[in-house]
Amino acid sequence: MKYVDNKNNQLFINEKSIESPKENELQIETYASGVNRADLLQRKGHYPPPHGESDIIGLEVSGKVSEIGSSVKKINIGDSVCAILGGGGYAEFVNVDFKQVMPIPKNINIHDAASLPETILTVYENIFNISEFKKNESILIHGGSSGIGTTAISILKNFTDKIYVTAGSKE
Repeated sequence: MKYVDNKNNQLFINEKSIESPKENELQIETYASGVNRADLLQRKGHYPPPHGESDIIGLEVSGKVSEIGSSVKKINIGDSVCAILGGGGYAEFVNVDFKQVMPIPKNINIHDAASLPETILTVYENIFNISEFKKNESILIHGGSSGIGTTAISILKNFTDKIYVTAGSKE
């Protein structure tokens, strides 16, 4: 498979063999990759991949499932999905634990879906799991004009009309 490699702060196309997914993983044929701050930092050598993860850059992808491990359920070959990764998103194929994979919403095309996992999961984890936000509560979103902020506002509109936001700059 082909992938984007990074040596001496230079990006180039490299090749390596495709590994089969482990029993809890599925393989995604990459249609698009997200580009976020962590990718840029990793490219500059300031954000090493987590232990055991691919050293290929890319933390978000969208594409079609091309292979599934033996314990993967409710996901089929050919399904359109997006995923958050520990690395490997800038490759033609990537293996990822099925728990990190989401179906692509019907109103989002497969290419745009690569931009969803990082923001959606960050918002969901912080607002609903950590903060335990409940329907009709008031909420304050700092950095409301950022990607995370605008995603939080979009999601929260389904749960409350009491959304307060900060945004601005030094000016």
